[in-house]
Amino acid sequence: MDFISQFESREKKKFTLKTLKDKPVDTIWLLSLSRSDCSYFRKMVSMMNQRKAKSYINSLSGEDKSQEEVKSILNEMRDEDWLIYKSLCDRSGKLLFESPDNMKIWLDKVPNEVCNEILYHIDQFNTLDGSCPQSKEAAEKLSKEREEEQKKKLTAS
Repeated sequence: MDFISQFESREKKKFTLKTLKDKPVDTIWLLSLSRSDCSYFRKMVSMMNQRKAKSYINSLSGEDKSQEEVKSILNEMRDEDWLIYKSLCDRSGKLLFESPDNMKIWLDKVPNEVCNEILYHIDQFNTLDGSCPQSKEAAEKLSKEREEEQKKKLTAS
């Protein structure tokens, strides 16, 4: 397998949902998000926060929004929903939802706790905050090594 084709396929993992323990469906499969998906998610969150702030400021200043504008904000996919849409899959790795509309129907029927647990697993499975997990581990290892060196110096004195 060549270098590029190794990274074209996304990793998938099976998770057991504690909120649905002993129900007919208590396991889910999630696909890892690509780097571009994680970057898009962070950008989407930033844009939504800016839009909410602008909307709040406009409401304080007394500006009225058109009905179409309000409708478009309400019909947009929320950032957390987008993560579920891009990650939830079947055993073979095929995404469960063909369109965001199908997912919205599903979200209307699923308890909030289940969605929160799925989002928790997505967050644990991916690096959504922009940090590099390897660099965190390396920094922790380096700080432990420095602490041990300092202890050795103190005991040698």
